[in-house]
Amino acid sequence: MLHPLIPAHPSAEHWSGIATTPTGRIFVYFDRSLNDERPRIAELLLDQHTTPYPSAEWNLVCSDRALLHTFISIQSIRLGADGNLWVLDRGCDTAGCMVKDSAKLVEINLKKNAVKSVISLNSVLYENSRIKDMRVGKANIFLSDVGEPDLIVVDIHGGTGFRVSGRNGKKVSEGIQNAILDNSSIDKQLADGGQLELSKDGRFLYYLSESGGLRRYETEKLHDLENGAEDHFKKGILIGMVPNGALGMDGEDNLFLIDKRSSRMLKYDINGNSSVVLEDSLLSSTEGIWIDNDDFLWLTIDRNSTENPVEKEDQVISFPVYLFKISKG
Repeated sequence: MLHPLIPAHPSAEHWSGIATTPTGRIFVYFDRSLNDERPRIAELLLDQHTTPYPSAEWNLVCSDRALLHTFISIQSIRLGADGNLWVLDRGCDTAGCMVKDSAKLVEINLKKNAVKSVISLNSVLYENSRIKDMRVGKANIFLSDVGEPDLIVVDIHGGTGFRVSGRNGKKVSEGIQNAILDNSSIDKQLADGGQLELSKDGRFLYYLSESGGLRRYETEKLHDLENGAEDHFKKGILIGMVPNGALGMDGEDNLFLIDKRSSRMLKYDINGNSSVVLEDSLLSSTEGIWIDNDDFLWLTIDRNSTENPVEKEDQVISFPVYLFKISKG
């Protein structure tokens, strides 16, 4: 049974998510508008302050710096198998429209605190693409596109990628215009989706759609479009119909899911059996769940007090907001 929620770090800003390292470093990211000069990614220091990461230059949008080498709109940050930090920049403005040449994956060497590589996503995105989630495997990165519904697989070493549906259409790299799409059976499966999770050994990818379907796929069968990746994705194993919410996986391949409607945290084992592990009213405002190497569950929670409320996308956020963590000990 999980212990109660533990307030870990307060903030006067709304942070969108975190990544932790085995050495105890904590990185956070923020949802910013294009003209906002505050950092989009920061490292959380021991004194509770934050510092732009990996540098102030990467966090500043200015006219004389290429957008491919500037953070625009961060959607996710995750540690890779080699310990480097991967950043998903979906490259969208405040209205959610694609900004040309800005959608990318950025790899940061945490030992050198410097960018190691940048992979442009132009070749795999359409005008209406909206990348929602990312998981980093040993050889590939998996992305969910909920704007133009599809799963995207990117080769870490080669920097190339493909859309699992194999569909044709006008891509961002060919100009900003409406995509020409077919009505693949994948559409219905992904249209409301977006949440991804990867087993610790990298063998299985999980996909949770907002319509409630939690499916499992063998990652080896998703690596090559010419050898049946599309067919395998259409035939994913349905683990169960589960509530939509934040998703995380521990070291024993148990899936933890936040059911915001009932303010509960649920656990699903590899066979799809479920149990309630925590009930707390704060869970109704949980935006994400992350699990570190010590099997602490970290959560970002939007509202926890009635002081200093502000408006954000038709929601009222009260400050300070907190990172919470839960011990499984």
